[in-house]
Amino acid sequence: MLECDLPSGGILRLSDQVLKTFHRFRQDTHSKFESGGILLGRIFENVVSIDQVTTPDSTLDKRGFLFFHRHKGRAQGIINQAFIQSDGEQIYMGEWHTHPQKNPQPSWKDKLEIKRAFRKSRLNLDYLICIIVGNQDEVANIWVGYCDEQGIRQCTQCSA
Repeated sequence: MLECDLPSGGILRLSDQVLKTFHRFRQDTHSKFESGGILLGRIFENVVSIDQVTTPDSTLDKRGFLFFHRHKGRAQGIINQAFIQSDGEQIYMGEWHTHPQKNPQPSWKDKLEIKRAFRKSRLNLDYLICIIVGNQDEVANIWVGYCDEQGIRQCTQCSA
């Protein structure tokens, strides 16, 4: 499990299963394309828990070494189904994708996309989480960001 302090207060918790999925899709060779998906989770008091992520669909999502474009219709269907099956507890929390970098950082395009998603989405939250997975053989080799009306900020004090 990985926990990070959120800029708004509270804790972001990523489950071991989520971290294993990130690790499995990291771009640790030049032959691996960028991967990504959506983050689904629950909120209990001041703990935001990401407990499920989607993975790329080989027929619907578009992927290359330096890009990932998820199929919006597929993602929305998964979000709706999770919300209904959990009686409204499991909600859309943001996006994740990989970068072929040792120390992953959001690109200018990443920043534009997450800000656009925040502005256009009808959310159950006042923010979105953005995770970028690096290429190192460490489960916690990720950048965790938080986007709200103030912009994008990196979450701090992440520890496994």
